[in-house]
Amino acid sequence: MMRLLQAIALILTSYASLLALLQPPSAGAAVQHLATRATLLALQDWLNVTRRSLRTFWFLRAFDSSYARFRQAGPLLGAEALLDVVAGSLLGVFGLLETATLPDMLGIPGLAVFGPDAARRLNEQAQLCWLLALLAAVLAAGVRVCQLWAERAVPAAADFGEGKEEEEEEEEDEKGGRDDLVKKKKKKKKRGVQEKRRRDKEEAARKTKAEIAALTRAVPAAADFGEGKEEEEEEEEDEKGGRDDLVKKKKKKKKRGVQEKRRRDKEEAARKTKAEIAALTVKMVNDTLDMVIPANFCGWSNFHPGQVGVAMAVTSWITLRDHWERCGRAVQ
Repeated sequence: MMRLLQAIALILTSYASLLALLQPPSAGAAVQHLATRATLLALQDWLNVTRRSLRTFWFLRAFDSSYARFRQAGPLLGAEALLDVVAGSLLGVFGLLETATLPDMLGIPGLAVFGPDAARRLNEQAQLCWLLALLAAVLAAGVRVCQLWAERAVPAAADFGEGKEEEEEEEEDEKGGRDDLVKKKKKKKKRGVQEKRRRDKEEAARKTKAEIAALTRAVPAAADFGEGKEEEEEEEEDEKGGRDDLVKKKKKKKKRGVQEKRRRDKEEAARKTKAEIAALTVKMVNDTLDMVIPANFCGWSNFHPGQVGVAMAVTSWITLRDHWERCGRAVQ
């Protein structure tokens, strides 16, 4: 927040027209304008020293995070990990030099350690380290974004068999449908044969009823012995077909569940990848805008102080918004 206030003060002191708009017209407007500008300049210096005081031992955390990243990468140090280590180390050197020159920046007589010239040179070296650290951070974020895009373009190993499984499932369904049709035709044919045999038997029994009653009981035909057996086989085939249909339905349901879970996992992974790419893109923009400040201080660029203030205000706002979003996620 103090950085944002410092940026606003820098913008107001860089553009006299903006400062004049904030003051009502009066007889002593010029004197009041100069007094307000001097107050804003003093406020900038005070905010700068206060912010540096709050960052006194900040360099220890930067060195620690850089070393932790180095150990996490292991022996195979990739481009992204190497750039992260370099960025963290340079940020640590930047913080160390700022802490060393803090007594000189306070402006208290007798408290200076290096003197004005040496302190100015050390501050320039600190700004140079900050510039290089920001450059390394931008490159590391760019490498990470490229890796995420590459991983997003390549499908997972399980995706290669998804279409094949669906084709096999359709083939099984078609084959099962053909088998059911053949079974129905066979059963219909058997029933027709049995019905014809029954009618013939009834007709023969009617014609020879008198003779059969007089002589002996009618001897059953040889085909009749197999009638009950055929009906039993038919019932067994029906039961077996029902069990096969139940097994097929269970398999299809299981496959659909696996495919649905895989689809949800892919959508969730794509959402996380998209969010990470967006966050890295914002970070790259933020660090690139921050590079304007040390580049101007070291004389590597010639931006107007008001433009530097605008860049500083934008990056401060982005950082504040990121902090609030992280706090919101932590609370949720």
